[in-house]
Amino acid sequence: MNDIKVQIKTWFDGLNPRERKLVLGTGIFLVIFFLHQLVWEPLVGRAAKLEQKVAKQQQDLLWMQQAAQEVSQLSGGSRPASSGSLLGVIERTARQSKLGDSIRKVQPEGKDGVRVWLDKAPFDDVMHWLDGLQTKQGVSVTNFSVERQSEPGRVNVRISIGK
Repeated sequence: MNDIKVQIKTWFDGLNPRERKLVLGTGIFLVIFFLHQLVWEPLVGRAAKLEQKVAKQQQDLLWMQQAAQEVSQLSGGSRPASSGSLLGVIERTARQSKLGDSIRKVQPEGKDGVRVWLDKAPFDDVMHWLDGLQTKQGVSVTNFSVERQSEPGRVNVRISIGK
């Protein structure tokens, strides 16, 4: 191995300065070229394939979610349409029903229950929200208390919800 190094060094030293620069430049170019071809390109290609795979899986997930909703609707909504904790479902659906500003407190109650306090909530929105919870999420109201407010259509509500 040392013999080869000596031969290459002797050959390189025998070149004139212009040829040495040309050999060094070509060597640097070849190192960069091989690094690009053997390291960079495979990484970029793999990343592109993974992005395509993720996009395909997201499309599949969206289709499955839509199919699950359709199955739930066709089966009469007897099963919950979404997964997750009851507490999360209550908060998410309340915000979707424009009751987010009215939520004062959401508290777990026992193993499968949640207590919700709404202040100055629109009565119609509360009723639509509760209907959606029962028909689409498969939960039931176990206790319901309403207090009318001075502002028309607004109420304070205390609800116990269970699975």
